Amino acid sequence: MLPTIRPGTILLMNRLAYGFRLPFQKGYALRWSAPAPGDIVVFPSPDGVLAVKRVGDADAARFMALGDNAGESYDSRQYGPIRVDSVIGNIVGVK
Repeated sequence: MLPTIRPGTILLMNRLAYGFRLPFQKGYALRWSAPAPGDIVVFPSPDGVLAVKRVGDADAARFMALGDNAGESYDSRQYGPIRVDSVIGNIVGVK
């Protein structure tokens, strides 16, 4: 599986895009928005590493995280929907 984000790529993440999280908390202390389809978000994957995926179908509490390389991506098609409270932030820039 080849990653779309190559080593040395710099990602700019907005940690306040969906709400405010207290340090060492698993959920949001205050949430003002939820990921929308098409957003690129960062969250811990089930295997413990940070994942950068595009939001597919979304509802109030969970969303489908989809990789850009559908045939080879490890995403919600393998591990199921992601809780909105687990999102760390969204990607706003790539260099």
